[in-house]
Amino acid sequence: MDPSLPTSWTPSMTHDLWVGIGVLTAGGVLALEKWRRGVSDERIWALVALAVGFGAVGARLGTWLQHLQPSANDPLAVHWLYGNRSILGGLAFAYVAVLVGKRLLRMQWRTGALFAPAVAAGMAVGRVGCLLTEPPGTATDVPWAVTVTSTADAAAWGVPLGTRLHPSFAYEIAFHLLALLAIWICRDRLADAADLFTLYITGYALFRFGVEAVRGNEVAWLGLTRPQLFLAATLPPPHLAQRRRGAPSTPRSRAWSSPRHRVAPTPLPHAPGSAWARAPASARSSASSDPSSSRCSPGVSAASCPGPPGTEPGWWSSVSSPPR
Repeated sequence: MDPSLPTSWTPSMTHDLWVGIGVLTAGGVLALEKWRRGVSDERIWALVALAVGFGAVGARLGTWLQHLQPSANDPLAVHWLYGNRSILGGLAFAYVAVLVGKRLLRMQWRTGALFAPAVAAGMAVGRVGCLLTEPPGTATDVPWAVTVTSTADAAAWGVPLGTRLHPSFAYEIAFHLLALLAIWICRDRLADAADLFTLYITGYALFRFGVEAVRGNEVAWLGLTRPQLFLAATLPPPHLAQRRRGAPSTPRSRAWSSPRHRVAPTPLPHAPGSAWARAPASARSSASSDPSSSRCSPGVSAASCPGPPGTEPGWWSSVSSPPR
């Protein structure tokens, strides 16, 4: 038997197991939301594969360069096998991979409405592995603190036996669950549902910056930890990149909310399978050049209002506006 192979279950395996369950959870939620919104563009799964693959690489590399002096960092191969992982590095690499993938695949619609609930759900589940295997946080006397009862944990975390610590990963799990609830409630209430991802990732960055105060990470510069420095440097670009003007978002073709809360679906004019895409080119051209063509006679509902020649019944009820 190879002596380098583990002979028993290790904390690292527990961590990886929960991360894997989190990835599967995210994929399931994305598939559910894709179905609910009636998105037929299967290229979304290529983006998911890119996000997972590059996210795994980013998680490994995110904690590699911790010192300005190159010789002070572990060799890359050693760090890859035995080093820590960074969820922030994973998210950053996954985000960039999706942006690049959309350009390569020529996807012109915003995908944030699908990714927002998926990432929130996956993060909530994956962080359970961190809660079970990593140092919880700084010392505290709050009633919900975690008490160090294992001599092995006390030695690994550098604290005396019986020390009470902040359960910082439990705070993060709670944040992602609350964010998922907010996303689900607001999923059809924004003018552009893709903004859900912008709001979620911005909120998480701000939350993570604040929760670092009880995480116990090493202070690196100006009283800030490395994750705080990373967040301070990278928060603006994702926020600006996600707010691309004129990019259509995903539609809501199936409503699970009650009639009292239903709103008009967000248009996805260019997505394959949409009413806009199925309409003849002459109809699309007419609607874009003459928006008044969408006006119905008084008392006629949008579902009954005929669209341009060659379009489906109720065309204007599924396409609320021509693409800009």
